[in-house]
Amino acid sequence: MNPILKTAFEKEMSIAKDFYGKKDYTTSFRYLERAHVLGQRNAIEHTINHWWMLKVGFRTRDPKEIFGQVIRVLGGGIGSLVGRVPIGNTG
Repeated sequence: MNPILKTAFEKEMSIAKDFYGKKDYTTSFRYLERAHVLGQRNAIEHTINHWWMLKVGFRTRDPKEIFGQVIRVLGGGIGSLVGRVPIGNTG
């Protein structure tokens, strides 16, 4: 991953995790979406991001989000590896 992009991704993820820790799941998810746009072309970052989105889905008890993120955790990294991700998709 490009170092500038990696720094931006890590910053957004860090902010998302801070809000997650404060139980502000709406704001946390907003930052996870931003991180997703930055990291979706990289399998590891993409999968980590969807894992955190799944965690938010469980905390908010949102069955549609949980289902969607389980699918994405399982397939997102593979999609990144083969270049099959819609650019700009917020996750």
